[in-house]
Amino acid sequence: MGTERYALLLRAVNLGGHGKVSMVELRAALTDAGYGGVATYIQSGNVALDADAGEEELTAAVEAVIAERFGLAVPVVARRHAELAAIVAANPFPHRVDEPSRLGVGFARSALPSAFTAVTGSVDEVAVLGREVFIYCPNGFGRAKLPAFDRQAGVPVTVRNWNTVLKLLSMTQP
Repeated sequence: MGTERYALLLRAVNLGGHGKVSMVELRAALTDAGYGGVATYIQSGNVALDADAGEEELTAAVEAVIAERFGLAVPVVARRHAELAAIVAANPFPHRVDEPSRLGVGFARSALPSAFTAVTGSVDEVAVLGREVFIYCPNGFGRAKLPAFDRQAGVPVTVRNWNTVLKLLSMTQP
């Protein structure tokens, strides 16, 4: 397998004082582990890097680096640049891209049940496409009434707003 550019999404880091991971230290740890072109975006666990591994091998290796360096068990989800481009193109809410802080994508390691829906009585919109759940929250994510995606799916799901998705697409450009 040749080198590919990946986006790595770390779940639940630097949230409310929990799961503290310094992005400077994370970049150093991943560079020390042999990955190239390591870059991070904001403090919420977004990484772009070059790797000669498949997705499963890469996520397991990065989770091991984080456990060793930071003492944390952090689920990691990976997407190649082409996958991110396909996700952006498949957005079922294209009329919402002008509200990027209210539009988001939940990334999972495996296909999600199509039965995800917003909570009854909620104004939030949810659409599942493969391993992604697209979310539009007109009142913002802080006031959203969303299902517990992780529990329903049985796999880690980590959500990023549309601005971050587009930034990761740019950062993974070969």
